Amino acid sequence: MMANKTRLSMIVVILIMIGFLSIAQEQSSSAQECKVVTISGMNLIQLEPAALTVSKGTCVVWFSRSVANQLTISFADGKKCDEVTDAASGFILNQQSCYTSTDITTGGTASLRFLETGTYPYSIFLDDGKKVAEGTVTVQ
Repeated sequence: MMANKTRLSMIVVILIMIGFLSIAQEQSSSAQECKVVTISGMNLIQLEPAALTVSKGTCVVWFSRSVANQLTISFADGKKCDEVTDAASGFILNQQSCYTSTDITTGGTASLRFLETGTYPYSIFLDDGKKVAEGTVTVQ
């Protein structure tokens, strides 16, 4: 009788452990993956990487290490950006329903999560409106 209770207790403990492990695995697989594009330079702005390829559901964070006063990131894709992205941080929708970042200063960031496959070109502008760099995010 005691052996049966011990065996039953062990089975319950094992089932509980399996449940915890499956919950932990589910949470880690649903964690959002993010890729970083670094913006650097002053007069010659560089993007690292300038062409980024990501999977659907990946967020992209633009991080400014530039010593230029303020930068903006502007998307001008034919698709409506608000329909193929979400979780915008540091971006606002422009008149074409695409995203333009708010001013990004040194150490500042902006981010988007891409939900649909495609290639999304963007440009970097100085605060005087001068285009200084171009990049792409390709979603597979």
